[in-house]
Amino acid sequence: MRLKLDKKKILVVGDIMLDIYYQGEIDRISPEAPVPVFKHLKDRYVLGGAANVAANIAVAGQEVAVAAVVGNDNNGRKLKSMLHTYGISTEMLAYTDKVTTAKTRFLANNNQQVMRLDDEDIAEITAETENELISLIERRIKEFDIVLISDYRKGLLTYRFTREIIKLSDEAGIKVVADIKDNRNGRYNGIFLIKPNKKELSDILGYELNTDEDIRKAAKDLLDDTECDYILTTLGAKGMLLVEKDNVIAIPSVAREVFDVTGAGDTAISYLAVCLANDYEISDAVRIANVASGIEVGKVGTSQVQVDEIEAYLLDKPEERKKVITSDNIPNIKKENKGKKIVFTNGCFDILHVGHIRYLNEAKRLGDILIVGVNSDDSVKRLKGDSRPVNTLDDRMELIAALECVDYVISFDEDTPYRLIKELQPDILVKGGDYIKDDVVGGDIVERNGGEVIIIPFVDGKSTTNVISTILKSNKKEELR
Repeated sequence: MRLKLDKKKILVVGDIMLDIYYQGEIDRISPEAPVPVFKHLKDRYVLGGAANVAANIAVAGQEVAVAAVVGNDNNGRKLKSMLHTYGISTEMLAYTDKVTTAKTRFLANNNQQVMRLDDEDIAEITAETENELISLIERRIKEFDIVLISDYRKGLLTYRFTREIIKLSDEAGIKVVADIKDNRNGRYNGIFLIKPNKKELSDILGYELNTDEDIRKAAKDLLDDTECDYILTTLGAKGMLLVEKDNVIAIPSVAREVFDVTGAGDTAISYLAVCLANDYEISDAVRIANVASGIEVGKVGTSQVQVDEIEAYLLDKPEERKKVITSDNIPNIKKENKGKKIVFTNGCFDILHVGHIRYLNEAKRLGDILIVGVNSDDSVKRLKGDSRPVNTLDDRMELIAALECVDYVISFDEDTPYRLIKELQPDILVKGGDYIKDDVVGGDIVERNGGEVIIIPFVDGKSTTNVISTILKSNKKEELR
């Protein structure tokens, strides 16, 4: 999939800041006190907060302007200069006596962050500054295709200023998306999309989110409270959850290796706004934002994600990645495939072999949509012993998803897929081997709903256990030579 992005105009309103990285090493303890000695080797300055949001939008080839406040200090001047480097308009900056927010991170050996030093003034802006910014935005609001609010609670987004931005945008027929940390006095009510992370969602609603169901309920509660069109909750390693009035879409994380989560939320909201401004469907926009965020956490420190990086990921077996789903996707999949015969089967699929291929091909011939449940690593270990699985869950799911006969792959952590079968309500439940229909887990659910349980015999001599045994025998022969 290639990103088709025209140059759109995007207004970013929010708390801009400077991120400073002191890189060095620690190899001794101070003789003055029991603290490590940081030897400063070099430093790096990058745009942070809403400025990082604007920079990501700029590198995506969009025209960007920021409406924000900046201090009359060296960091403020440096920040403005860096915005210009990215081609970001600073015509809507207001200058105040507030110190420019700067976060200084100390990175020691292997880029390990050992300390962060913050310079900031989080007092709310004055009425005079509010008026100045509102006037600047009012004059230019109709130029923009979308407005993005990035609220770091540094004093810029007062209740009055926030509601005025939303009012001006509504009057101009422009969508507003917001990355928020709270919703004090309902200041973000009625906008197109709100994006909190899990902790922020918990803080806004005032109750703990311990399970996936808690998160879904909280997102729906926030949707009802705010009367927004969408709530997009970022969940770190668990990806994202998009909630609208009658639908929930779970998007699994795509991060292959996490080095630093700094700026991941900025990257996500940036590409979400870029895609929405370019008229992408909301579900596609969220998936692209999720990919961008996953790429960002694989980098050290605050940085921008390029369009070609996202395309490179999307072009790397995109269909297989779409096939990997979670329980949250089940209602949507059933809705999209209404009238089609859904077949479900499950297994560990630890080492994929010809027996698996023939079995899954045969299962697909029984219906229209084949969904395969795969045991989690912990589940395999409980069923097969501590030496298993040989391959991780992610690897096993990607291999299964690569098969043409498979439409969707979903994991489960229990020893049996009973819960999944109950949620999915398949038309046909397939099991391999010498099972008796009455003994098949979930068969009662399927047959009660008018479905069918079908047993497909395994291919003789083809099993993961036999493959492992053959490998071990081969290794032993090599050792004896």
